[in-house]
Amino acid sequence: MRKLLVLLVLCAAATAVVPGRAAAADACGRPDRVTNWIDSAPPALAPVFARPGTVLAVSSGEFPAQVRQQGAVTIHFDQYLKARVGLPSTPAEPDTVVVYVSQVCALRSDQGRAGEIVELLERAVEDTPGIPALEAGLAWILCDLGRTDDAAARLERAVDARFAALPRDQVHSTALATWARTATDVGSRRAAERLYDLIEPWRDLVVWNGTTGYGSAEAYLGMLAATLDAHERAEEHFAAASALHRREGMGPWEARSLCHRARSLRAAGDTDRARATAQEALALARDRGYVALAAQAEELLHVEARA
Repeated sequence: MRKLLVLLVLCAAATAVVPGRAAAADACGRPDRVTNWIDSAPPALAPVFARPGTVLAVSSGEFPAQVRQQGAVTIHFDQYLKARVGLPSTPAEPDTVVVYVSQVCALRSDQGRAGEIVELLERAVEDTPGIPALEAGLAWILCDLGRTDDAAARLERAVDARFAALPRDQVHSTALATWARTATDVGSRRAAERLYDLIEPWRDLVVWNGTTGYGSAEAYLGMLAATLDAHERAEEHFAAASALHRREGMGPWEARSLCHRARSLRAAGDTDRARATAQEALALARDRGYVALAAQAEELLHVEARA
């Protein structure tokens, strides 16, 4: 358990100042001596981290080059994570598979690389029945891969049980949010009604499980309201989510929320705002290197152009 907690701190990119100085990196990009700082390095924190003597774990986009210009050293987050926890097929210890899944699920989805983790998620669902949130994550990834019938079948089983299998644990909000995404993608009004009631009481919170954040709960209420054709209500939720995302520098989740917001605006007949919102989502997604989100925004713009 002590080893797992250490891995959680490292892999969740909890910031911690450590005496020392940045040194040369090895073949995997990891420094060969103690670093001043290792962090998942969101762009909003560049003024804090982008300086000599700082080592940042980053993934993609323009941000790595920007902070290197300021004297920071960057390492590749994926390689660093694998070096710490091992590969999914040969983990450093079995519990780290769950940590790994939590870290990379949303990231791979946004990068357009969902196919790389679907087998891992399927195995995690089978091997870890005590964490039903994993099935919600699997359904999310299945939607990304176009396997919406498979995702819908898993969702309907959860709805039939009224989501009672979801324990009130640290991943409860993550499970509800990921099921909400699936309900939106497959267009399940039955699931949307139930999930809206479950999420609404904590609408002003951020979806967080101790390892990974999933953005504002308001964004998921917006998705669900749009699925129920309550587009005015959806707009209120999306606006609230956007305010929080922008204030806290949650760019990727803002880009995703904007894509859903653009769809809702288009369905409500507000084509001009739908186009502007999709353009904003595209700019954010491109800036952060999220290929799948950029593709979604581009498709929305193409639809508007054909209309």
